[in-house]
Amino acid sequence: MKKKNNNVENGDAQSDANVEFADRCQFAIENKDSIELMKILLESGRYGDPSSEVIEEINELNELSKQTKSSSVSGRQ
Repeated sequence: MKKKNNNVENGDAQSDANVEFADRCQFAIENKDSIELMKILLESGRYGDPSSEVIEEINELNELSKQTKSSSVSGRQ
């Protein structure tokens, strides 16, 4: 009995993790943030094991993207 209950709890935790993953992906897609989406997918481990170098590079791209967006917005005013 206890083992069956444990599986239910593990299933609930996995379900919660899947919902959170889907929400994060959808948010990135809605905001047209492909760099953030790539980061989410890599960090999830569902698409291979990302190296810390890859994650670091994605973070740098994300920062550059944010700087570019903010400078283009301020340039329009």
